[in-house]
Amino acid sequence: MGDDHRRPDTADVYEIELDPEDPDRYLFDDEWREIEQFTISLPFPDGSSRDYVWEASHHGPIIARGEGVAYAARMAYDSSTNRNRAWEFLNFAEDHTGAVAACETLSMFPQNVMVADTSGNIYYQRTGRVPVRNMAYDWSLPVDGNTSATEWRGFHPAEDHLQVLNPAAGYMQNCNIPPDAMIPDSPFSLDAQADYLFSSADYGPSRNGWINQRGARAIKILSRDDDVTIEEALAYAVDVQPFGHQRWIEVLTAADAPASVELTKMLDWDGQITRNSAAALKYYYWRAALDESEAGPDIRAVVDDHYAIVEQRQPRLIELDDGQLAVVRAAWLAGLDRMRLDLGDTAQPWGRVFKAGRDGIGWPVGGGGGDHLGLTTLRTMGYAGPNENHERHGVSGQTSTQIVVLSEPIQSWLYLPTGQSDRPDSPHYSDQSETVFSDRELKPSWWLPEDLAGNIESRVEIVPRL
Repeated sequence: MGDDHRRPDTADVYEIELDPEDPDRYLFDDEWREIEQFTISLPFPDGSSRDYVWEASHHGPIIARGEGVAYAARMAYDSSTNRNRAWEFLNFAEDHTGAVAACETLSMFPQNVMVADTSGNIYYQRTGRVPVRNMAYDWSLPVDGNTSATEWRGFHPAEDHLQVLNPAAGYMQNCNIPPDAMIPDSPFSLDAQADYLFSSADYGPSRNGWINQRGARAIKILSRDDDVTIEEALAYAVDVQPFGHQRWIEVLTAADAPASVELTKMLDWDGQITRNSAAALKYYYWRAALDESEAGPDIRAVVDDHYAIVEQRQPRLIELDDGQLAVVRAAWLAGLDRMRLDLGDTAQPWGRVFKAGRDGIGWPVGGGGGDHLGLTTLRTMGYAGPNENHERHGVSGQTSTQIVVLSEPIQSWLYLPTGQSDRPDSPHYSDQSETVFSDRELKPSWWLPEDLAGNIESRVEIVPRL
């Protein structure tokens, strides 16, 4: 399952008119209604408590007041929703139909649900508890809450949601991208259903026709592999080549940067953001300098064309004028200067700066994050800002990577970016950062008692109270 801000729209804000004679009343269908008020007492660890007044209209809680108006939030997942209902179906599912039944409960949060079963079926649904709306109104803004014409009209049943069983492509992938970008020749289109089922309004004015680097890279890999082996799957999960980097190397070549050892190594770069790659770090410094320039975003809009792989067409031609190429050249030189200032020279590898670990202690790690810098890889990482040593430590990205083979018995591989324990005194607090995560190699997990037997460090017996 995957969740991100490009999900279906399950909440709205209503603007309600307040009674000028009594601001605790609001107008609805030409009648004044009372705003309900509740006092909530919140306890604090020191034993004290604090009282808060909570206000609500029939739309939902009042989240703000303005001059003569108030704003109420209506959410699909309120106290009437059994949010655990779907897990009963998922936990006892025997094939993909169990996941279908789980989605039909409308109790799942908005997310991309992708399922595979041992019969070879793959199924997808963009699920969520999505209200049926009157499309005569603009739901991207606070909606008129003074009329019943804007009331929700129940919820879309699961059959209305975007879904597909066994697409012709033979695979699916989703890396926090719109449904139409999951596979080439997608069965999904924004024109085929209500746009708020496709994604929420905060996705932007164009809700499809877009894909990120991870999604594009996944399509490139999977579309050319009709028979993925276990070894290949393990490699794909930790892939560190950012999609589209070759186009940026072409741009650097066209910019006629001064010949140097650094330029030669950059032009020979294989595109792998490994912990030992000095070219990858130079690429980062160059793209960061370009991103800081005023022309950087416009240049990126010309060069990047990730959606071409979804539409199965040739990427558009790169057409930069002399002024833009001069900016590219200047950013390249500025990036090298910044490397020398930060690190002392331009020969340092990616892992000198980018690390994973805990409490300020980290180990070199490969993989990038940041589409605006052209650095996002399938093995994605989000890094904090640099510390005094110009190191950037991982704070987000891949947190529970796992490859599962539905064989008999089940086979599974995984790693964690830190360690299994959150206790600083545990030997497993950050041991995986130092070993498998830094090495970018998933380790086998243990499903069977005999697999676990040789790895037990302690045992606690829990005795139920009678």
